[in-house]
Amino acid sequence: MEFMQIPVSGLRVLDGEVGAIEPHTQDEVVAAIESPEFVWLDFDLQRAPVQQVQELLEKRLDFHPLTVEDCVTPDIYQPKMEEERGYKFFIFHYFSTSRRNYLKPSEINIYLGRNFVLTLHRKAIPTYLKQFLANIPNDLFAFLDKSIIFFYHILDVLIDDYLRILAQFENQGDEIEMRFLSGKEVKVPLLKLKRRQRPGISLMEEVIALRQNLLLMRRSLTQEIEIVNELSETYEEPEEPLPMPEEEREEIVVYLGTLANHLEQALHVIERERDSLGQFMDLQDRVINVRSQEIMTLLTIVMAIFVPLTFITGFYGMNLPNLHGTAMGHSLSIIWILDAIMLGIAGGIIYYFYRKGWL
Repeated sequence: MEFMQIPVSGLRVLDGEVGAIEPHTQDEVVAAIESPEFVWLDFDLQRAPVQQVQELLEKRLDFHPLTVEDCVTPDIYQPKMEEERGYKFFIFHYFSTSRRNYLKPSEINIYLGRNFVLTLHRKAIPTYLKQFLANIPNDLFAFLDKSIIFFYHILDVLIDDYLRILAQFENQGDEIEMRFLSGKEVKVPLLKLKRRQRPGISLMEEVIALRQNLLLMRRSLTQEIEIVNELSETYEEPEEPLPMPEEEREEIVVYLGTLANHLEQALHVIERERDSLGQFMDLQDRVINVRSQEIMTLLTIVMAIFVPLTFITGFYGMNLPNLHGTAMGHSLSIIWILDAIMLGIAGGIIYYFYRKGWL
């Protein structure tokens, strides 16, 4: 008997009790899925041989080759649902923080059958999902269709993590706004002065990263809510009678509707934060324009004061003989007169700007 190089773990529900299982061969995996009891298997594909994974999923379990390709290729595909003969295939996303505070999406691929749920991933499952799988909810035993209930709880944990990440984004957005409005005093040791440090490029980089993260989550969540609504319709208005009581079918619709509501709640948070960041960037542009106008106003005032003074000093500073009596012993008095004229011009301009409200 050839042992697999694919790490597989899971659980089986038998006679109202849950038991952990760890298949080590392809035959054990096939037997667990073909058994009438509900079984969940988690495949860690990080270091699994691709050829062995394809052989197990395509040849032994008869899954569609395109769905298998989605599982083994390193590309990140968009969330989707595909219905095949005897099972449904899903792609959902979970997120982790990479360098420079950018979110990085990872896939969790799910095969949903009548009595089994298979989860496959090429990245490590986050701790919160492992904790859920170690504490199975009690309502799993209250339904005949245990696979859809187990599937619901997996998505519920993922959506709770979406809301946790969005709560962090809200706090980050509030912090950015406070830093922008308040600024920070910085001491200048050499001059023994204090100056107010204004937000710079680093703050805008944080805003851009936050907007990119929100857009990334928005794309994923928009498609996921469509998937959940489509899945809910298959139970709300089934094309063929389902092998379950009517009350259970209606209860499953309520469960899936709860998922859709939570996803809509997350989308509302995303839209609210996007609008807030958009207003912040508009405010940043206005502040930059106001500061530019202040600088240009100050430079204009300086030029208006010094242009006539420069003209006077330049005119009387020319090296020409007998310039306005300088060769006749009147140079000192003329210099005093010129100083008075220049001071009068400068004072008059400053007073004029002050009366106009430009200073």
